[in-house]
Amino acid sequence: MEGTPSAGAVNISDAAISSIVAALPSGCRQDRVALLPNILREWAEQDLRDYLPAKSRAAVQERQKQLSNLGRRARTLIEVFAKLDRTGLFTAAVEPESQRTNKSLLKVDVNAARQRQNDGLEWLGDLAVTFEHWVEQGVTVGRPKGMISYRILLDLGAVYQFVTGEAPTRQVRGGDHPERGKDYGPFWDFASAGWHAIFGNGAGLSYAMKEFAAGQAQFHDYSPIIANLGLRHPGWGIFDG
Repeated sequence: MEGTPSAGAVNISDAAISSIVAALPSGCRQDRVALLPNILREWAEQDLRDYLPAKSRAAVQERQKQLSNLGRRARTLIEVFAKLDRTGLFTAAVEPESQRTNKSLLKVDVNAARQRQNDGLEWLGDLAVTFEHWVEQGVTVGRPKGMISYRILLDLGAVYQFVTGEAPTRQVRGGDHPERGKDYGPFWDFASAGWHAIFGNGAGLSYAMKEFAAGQAQFHDYSPIIANLGLRHPGWGIFDG
C-alpha cells in the first residue's frame, strides 16, 4: 500500500476526527458520538501503530513468550479451580461479587455471581487453548499489506458498529447507476474518512473494502478493539449499555 505510515507515526488530527464524526449517519447515540474522538486517538496511538509496519524480531519474540506464559497461567488457574470442592467454588463466586457490588454476602445475587465465574472460567479456557503453545507456533515478523488493510477495516467496522448500532456492510452501485460498481453507503463514508486520516488519501480503500467484505462473508472475523478499549478505560463507560 502506498503511503503506509511508519510504526509510531500515526497521528489523527482534530480536523480528521471532525471529518470522521461528520461522516457518521444520522440517528447515532450522542453519548457514543461524544466518545468517538477518544476512541480514535487511543486506537491510533496504542493499537494502530502495531499494524504498521512490524516491530523487530526481538520485540515480536518477547510478545510471543508473554502470550505463551499467559496461556500456561490460565491453564494453572483452571486446574486450581478444578480442585476446589463445592463450598470452595461457591465462596470463589460470591466473595468477589460481594466486593464488586459492595453488598453483604446475604444480599449477593448468587446466580449472577455464578454466571460471572462460569464466564471467567470459559475465558481462561480460551486463553489456555489459544496461547499455551503460542511460541511453538513460530514467530512471524511483518504482515502482508493486505492483512494490514483488513485489520484496519475490521477495527473501523467495530467502531462504526459501536457508535451507530449498525453492522458495517459494503454497498456497491448497481448496473443501472451512472457510477456502477463503485462503493458507497454509510460505512463506506465512515471508512473513507478514517482511511484518509491514516494514509492521507483514498488509495487502496476500494480494494481493501472488497477484501473486507469477502473475509467477513467467509470467516466472520471481528475486531476486539471496542472491548479492549473498554477494559483499558473503564471510566469511558463502553460497557454501560
